[in-house]
Amino acid sequence: DGGCRVDLLHAAGLRVPDGPYGTVAGLVADLLGRIPEPGDTAELPGWRLRVEEVAHHRAERVRLVRTADEPAPEREAAA
Repeated sequence: DGGCRVDLLHAAGLRVPDGPYGTVAGLVADLLGRIPEPGDTAELPGWRLRVEEVAHHRAERVRLVRTADEPAPEREAAA
């Protein structure tokens, strides 16, 4: 959900840079540098954020996909 607070993403292992946003929708818009459109993708280390739905110039639904850039948090803890 684009309205999800970015501080909750830390539980999923996503490192979010400091910025002028409080939600996933704001994070995506900041990373893109513009109003998002369906199908847009933004990258963070180890993650791809894909905009699935947009309403009222805001990402309503964003899919987070782990990429191979970084190991999963569980593997880091086991190492």
